[in-house]
Amino acid sequence: MPNTAAVLTSAGVVELRNRPVPLPGEGEAIVRIRSVGVSELDVARFEGTWDRSPGWGAVLGHEATGEVVGVGAGVTMVGLGDRVAIEPGAPCRRCAACRRGCPRLCAQLAFFIPPLDDGFLVRYAAIDEWQLHRLPDLISFDDGVLIEPLAVALRAVERAALRAGDRVLVTGAGPMGLLAAEAARALGADTVRLADGSATRLDIASSRGFEVEDGGAGSEVDVLLECSGSVATLLRSIERLADGGRAVTVCVSASDDTVTVPRDDAREISVARANRYQFTWLLAVELASTARIELDGIVSHGFGMARAAEAFRLAAGTPDAMKVVIHPGDD
Repeated sequence: MPNTAAVLTSAGVVELRNRPVPLPGEGEAIVRIRSVGVSELDVARFEGTWDRSPGWGAVLGHEATGEVVGVGAGVTMVGLGDRVAIEPGAPCRRCAACRRGCPRLCAQLAFFIPPLDDGFLVRYAAIDEWQLHRLPDLISFDDGVLIEPLAVALRAVERAALRAGDRVLVTGAGPMGLLAAEAARALGADTVRLADGSATRLDIASSRGFEVEDGGAGSEVDVLLECSGSVATLLRSIERLADGGRAVTVCVSASDDTVTVPRDDAREISVARANRYQFTWLLAVELASTARIELDGIVSHGFGMARAAEAFRLAAGTPDAMKVVIHPGDD
């Protein structure tokens, strides 16, 4: 079977091209990619609006699941036939950041995101066994793509120093917002409220047992998880934090690096950013496997790889769409 890849050749244009079927190196497994989630970063790169453009000829997609179909020498952590979620980042495990327990800050981090490397919109990929996390049978390949953003959400909750009984506001009720809300509830929040301008998304959030609002003025909260990517929403919502409140930005805005956040040291309000994840993948799989976090119902659309461009356009232009998934094995 050819190793078909969806290649971004120019802004808004994706072409299917055949690439060599990879051979596993030592410590690597060959994974047949089954499902790839479309993220907001993928959409920005597809449209050519992201300021860190991958360049044309790149393969997008970093939220992926698949099946192990080959293993290289020395592989012990996975075996043939294993269903896996793929962690896209591989730290060097040798630099100062890695040695002090901060692999997310590794200067040599290999990441399956352009321009660092190609993503997973390809039929077969060779991947270090350390990046593969077994999926239980009760989690589908489609729902499994949510493990990556769930790991990010868990890191955000960790950065917020969530305490039992905290009141949490999540701004943005898209897939990341829902996962952040699920993570906060699973880890001890007293109340979790989602704010969004989409009635459809708020209905989904409400059906999952969360309080909802349309983004207007609201009650005081202890923790803010900003998942809309809007600087204006971030600044407005910070005003609702109680003394000692903690805000964490989860979704990255192109202007995040330049925004100035008001400081009031007397109130001891802190604002931080969740940079990917750190040791939260195993927790993400465990919480999803034991139904403490519900993944079902977040994936809303699925496309074969020949319709990849259509998938990106739908994710970009349909505000009420949730997680869009592409299937590399379906041309």
